[in-house]
Amino acid sequence: MFKVMFIILYCLLFSTVYSSTENKTTNEKSDKTSEKPGKLYEFQSNIDYVYHYSTDIHMDHKIWAGSEESHIKRHSDAAFHLYARLNLTSVWRSADGEQHLLKLELKEARFVNRTNSHSMIDCLALSTLTRYPAMFIWNQGIISLSYFNENDNLAAINLKKGIISLFQYKQDNASETDTLGTCKTEYRMYEKSLVKDKSECSNIKYNDEYSSAKQVLNYSIDFQSTCVYTFDNSTLKSSSCSDIALPRLIVPEVAGFRIMSRLSVDLMEKVDNDKHQKYLNSDAALKSILSITADQYHPLETEKQLHPCDEYCEKFEEFIRDYNKKLARSVIGDRSASDVFLHLIALVKRQSETTLTKVLDKASNSIKFTLIEAFVSAQTPASLNTVLKYLDNSMNAKNKVELIEIFLMASTFAPRPSDLLLDKILERLPKFTTIDVQLEQSTYLALGAITHRLFDLNKTSSVNAALKSILSITADQYHPLETEKQLHPCDEYCEKFEEFIRDYNKKLGRSVIGDRSASDVFLHLIALVKRQSETTLTKVLDKASNSIKFTLIEAFVSAQTPASLNTVLKYLDNSMNAKNKVELIEIFLMASTFAPRPSDLLLDKILVRLPKFTTIDAQLEQSTYLALGAITHRLFDLNKTSSAIEKYTTLLHNTKKKALVYLSLYNAKLDLYQSILIDEIRRCNDTNLCWLALNALTQYDPEQFSTEIISILRSIYHEQKGRVKTNLQIRQLCGQLLLRTDISIGDLMNLILSALDKTNHQLGVYMWRLISTMADNDELFFRKIKFIYNNGLIDLTYDRIAYKGQSDYYRRQFLQTFGFGVYYTISQLMSRHGALRESDFDLHIQQYNKKDRFNLLSLGVSASGLEAYVSDDGKTSDTPDEDLQAELRITLLNMQLRPVVLFSGVTGLMSAVWSAPSELTSAFKSNIMIHDLSRYIHLHNGLVVHYEAQSAASLDLSGMASVSLWNKNSHSVIRVSSGFSVRSHVDILNDFVVMGINATTSTNIIVDYTTDVDYADTPINVCMQMSIQPTEIYDNVDSFYSLKRTKALRWFGSRIRRLLGHDYTFTQKNNAMCRQLHVL
Repeated sequence: MFKVMFIILYCLLFSTVYSSTENKTTNEKSDKTSEKPGKLYEFQSNIDYVYHYSTDIHMDHKIWAGSEESHIKRHSDAAFHLYARLNLTSVWRSADGEQHLLKLELKEARFVNRTNSHSMIDCLALSTLTRYPAMFIWNQGIISLSYFNENDNLAAINLKKGIISLFQYKQDNASETDTLGTCKTEYRMYEKSLVKDKSECSNIKYNDEYSSAKQVLNYSIDFQSTCVYTFDNSTLKSSSCSDIALPRLIVPEVAGFRIMSRLSVDLMEKVDNDKHQKYLNSDAALKSILSITADQYHPLETEKQLHPCDEYCEKFEEFIRDYNKKLARSVIGDRSASDVFLHLIALVKRQSETTLTKVLDKASNSIKFTLIEAFVSAQTPASLNTVLKYLDNSMNAKNKVELIEIFLMASTFAPRPSDLLLDKILERLPKFTTIDVQLEQSTYLALGAITHRLFDLNKTSSVNAALKSILSITADQYHPLETEKQLHPCDEYCEKFEEFIRDYNKKLGRSVIGDRSASDVFLHLIALVKRQSETTLTKVLDKASNSIKFTLIEAFVSAQTPASLNTVLKYLDNSMNAKNKVELIEIFLMASTFAPRPSDLLLDKILVRLPKFTTIDAQLEQSTYLALGAITHRLFDLNKTSSAIEKYTTLLHNTKKKALVYLSLYNAKLDLYQSILIDEIRRCNDTNLCWLALNALTQYDPEQFSTEIISILRSIYHEQKGRVKTNLQIRQLCGQLLLRTDISIGDLMNLILSALDKTNHQLGVYMWRLISTMADNDELFFRKIKFIYNNGLIDLTYDRIAYKGQSDYYRRQFLQTFGFGVYYTISQLMSRHGALRESDFDLHIQQYNKKDRFNLLSLGVSASGLEAYVSDDGKTSDTPDEDLQAELRITLLNMQLRPVVLFSGVTGLMSAVWSAPSELTSAFKSNIMIHDLSRYIHLHNGLVVHYEAQSAASLDLSGMASVSLWNKNSHSVIRVSSGFSVRSHVDILNDFVVMGINATTSTNIIVDYTTDVDYADTPINVCMQMSIQPTEIYDNVDSFYSLKRTKALRWFGSRIRRLLGHDYTFTQKNNAMCRQLHVL
């Protein structure tokens, strides 16, 4: 929660009102003001208001903490202070005194860098800030329009917009638009001040502003803005606004920053200025200030007087002949066409209607369209009448629709249309409507555009004249009050992309995957790819060696620019005959699955290529469906009405291979497809399809399940009459889902009774361990168990609930940090005879204040038919018709990868035993982008802060196994090696200062998961162990500051935090079996 301290200054709450009569006494004014205390404070036209202007910004990061923080922050924070003298003058006001055209001028600007020597700099780059004034329309506390000199630079304009925003205060405003965008406002009146709180500011969205699809691995931003006003009689005495923004990633929070800014003006003096007076009407203001009258402002006449005619003025037809080729449509798109077009318009303005008609009638078809565009753009009565008569005479021509469309297009973009043009189009609207429906649409669009410009031109001539005189602009050149974005410069590799590839060739290779150096370079590569053209990317990919080609494809897909996607797709299309085509496509699909913000284009392109991928390889078909589901899931979060999602839906309904549909829906996780899964589960007559549908259903929120779904799950788990008998894994999933619903006391009692049933031994042990674990971690669930126990609804004696059997389920904390924890869950389900049926390891994130979990990594093994091979008496399977097989499932970042069949049948089992690698062998390698965020934070003072954060993981999943059929034991190791990197920065870029902070955090994480099994005796002994190797966390931060034409400073800081390795303990029974096996 933010606490804002306000300085309470003396102010008067009564306001004066303007009067058009000069003979009222001060006492009369005071009496009148007292009668209307709600009257807004206003400006006097004969006063120059001189203010002291001050603004500053401070940015810091959240990497350093503890004892190191004070030592580091002084160098690594980024801050500056700008102040100047501000003159504010009313150069025109309306007759009722409510509307003013205010002129804003800055003088004596000074810049102070607050983090390095606190030096004061009179910067040359600030010259445009003080050189050009700004003007804005102020209407009873509301800013309607703002104007700036066309030579003013964007940095100065944004700062002046911030100042202008300070003069917007109207207590009955529920919302206001200023430098923060459109905000909700709440005014509070105190004895000596007026306070304005702003919330839910829209900000301006830019094309390069984006974020990952909504999920736990996203970002959040806390923002608050408050303004305080004090007044002295009718004068704004002071105005100050403060902002604070806290952008950060949700998980992890190492990429967080704090941004604070202040902006204020304080009245120094009021200077009488008899050049500015009170006027009863705009004509009087124009006469006094500009020495003209309203009817003397004629742009066309002025151009004729100021600009002499060239040699073609009197020889217009010669000009048409000389430049005939450059007037043709074939050269459109070239600068020569635009040059000649401007020259043509200038000549048209000086021609009579007779000359123009003669030229248009004689013109060839190749230049006729260009002539019509020029005649309309010139906007003289002669040129307009010529075009309109020609169109009226061409109503029977074959190209009449095209001629009218050209005329309407030119009318739409005429910079200063006339009333004549609007009238003539309105007259011809009925005729255009009967010709063509599309022509009718074009006509209405043109009418709207012309009306918009006519309104701006005719609104107030006195304002036009003042703008013309002071800023050399016209009223249609107004700027919105929202701040505009500066362009961000590129680093040294942007223009030398091929050099980056050469310099980092080794770190782009597949041999370094799993290390933080790979994830660091991968993030840098993506940032560069986003700025490259398709030609450059194609050249690099074609020339790349095979050792880095896969990494380039991953980066090109992660960047998600049209250029990068088209490059990869064209390369794949050209590689359909290559030996490694399957591997190339798998890499492409893997990168597409984890793209943080996929596009409709990506989904469309994969759907188009699906038939081709299907014919190449069956496993490739599975990978494609999984990728389509993952992309659809993220697209739905970004745009719920995407047409690409409709294509995906059509695919699902038309696919005959239902196993592929259910695999895909696991990754899609969308409620609109839930009915497809329920239809399959309701039947549940095919074990494999039923399990796949149930597994996909686990990705939905069970608390939202309907009573019908709960009834189906209940009937399958309890094997009610009329149900086909299913295997243990299906009942296991049904039991899990039932417990995750808002389960009733009755259903919970039935599940507990089932778990305590000795005939259902191993599944019962598994379910009781699951119930116990949930009770430890869910307060509401614990209360339900306690209610059952306290009321004696079930006899829960120690003997009944004692842990007996090899099946297990438990959850432990892996690591803990601010705001969230990482937990691991290990479970195993054994058959009645002690053979493995299901074994799962799950690593997930859970925020402390939420129930939602986000999967980081899951490894699961499903097996069937093993009973006869792990016991001497050849006991049969729980379900005799099951085939001997085993399958490995990997889920990464909540997305399932293609399942891997470990073995199928006796031959497959023997082959797996004899070919199992005795040393660690890589089974999966990939670079994955996790976060991709670009946000612009608008501040009240006119500065725009760019916040960007990206993270990536470089993953290597390897394993080894040794199996002895003679000794009846096995040893296996699964190693997950991950290099993880987060890069984030905040910066301010404008024409006089570049300032910001870069922060990176990277580390290596290596986790070993070891399983030893001894099945020589009954019961089988299983020892599971997990350990994380010692690691180091590398933090790097640099702050940069560059003042144009003056100086540049940069500071670097780094540290290494060392973390010890850790062995994770499991249950007491598991630990006892480990001791027994290792002693033996």
